[in-house]
Amino acid sequence: MSILHLVPHFGIGGDMTVVKSMVRVQETTEQVWINALPSEAVFGSVQAENPFPLNKGLSGLLRALRNLSLVPAATEIFHAHSPICVLFALLARRVRCPNAAVVFTFHWPVPDQGLRRKAKGWLFRQADIVHLFSEKTCEAAAERYGISKSRMKVLPVGV
Repeated sequence: MSILHLVPHFGIGGDMTVVKSMVRVQETTEQVWINALPSEAVFGSVQAENPFPLNKGLSGLLRALRNLSLVPAATEIFHAHSPICVLFALLARRVRCPNAAVVFTFHWPVPDQGLRRKAKGWLFRQADIVHLFSEKTCEAAAERYGISKSRMKVLPVGV
């Protein structure tokens, strides 16, 4: 199986902690990339250059889209760690890997409202699976963003 983790940036923080722990398990049986780079390049002694600068707003997304060709065509699962990563995964699936699943790790609802909340809800509902850390987070995501409980999978980070 080929998995592409999409994180908004490289470095320390929650996303990379989750990805690092998942990669350790996955590398024994699957092909794993992080933002289209092999994990050893990302976690190596010299910090790799991020081909998808998804934490840089619209300009970062546009720069990342120029690099869509770096997405391995064999990708079977996109694992996205932020709303902008979900958007990128959906576009990459459409352009490079039409049969790939999109899994979104939902951390916690942030204060948003109106059009921004509706746009996020639409994005989150496009994911095949929404991974959440607790039942309480499921309740909040269902209420705030209209995510169907049938798409939600609870898996605590510690597990």
